[in-house]
Amino acid sequence: MNSTLLEHHNPIPKMQSIKVNITIYGKLAEIGGGKHIAILDLEIPPSSTLGDLLEDLKIPMDETSFIFLNAVLCDVPGLSVVHDESLKEGAHIGIFSTGYMWPYQYRDGMPMSDPLVKAMKRYGAMHHSYKGLEDNSDETKKSF
Repeated sequence: MNSTLLEHHNPIPKMQSIKVNITIYGKLAEIGGGKHIAILDLEIPPSSTLGDLLEDLKIPMDETSFIFLNAVLCDVPGLSVVHDESLKEGAHIGIFSTGYMWPYQYRDGMPMSDPLVKAMKRYGAMHHSYKGLEDNSDETKKSF
């Protein structure tokens, strides 16, 4: 059978994509071509997770502070939870560099992703930083 005819009857489906919007703040904005802020509109595979996106953009997790997905807090400085949140068409992701902090009084009651909620249960209340908690003994962790 002629290959052209085969392609006509059995077209190879084009990979679908979804569009997402990413805003990167602070020093990390350089990754997106900005100086202080970078706004990117990207097309990505529909099966992508937040973790896939962060990896594809080569965002160093140790240089992030807060990460939001559609106004839901997904990560905080030093915690670096596993980001298995699925991305949907039109998702907005906000990524803040470590130099950007969020006043504590605004954190209470903030919607959080399931992975972050689980991590918070493990470490207790929200802290300024979680760096070093993995290395500390259970007694030290209780003092936080």
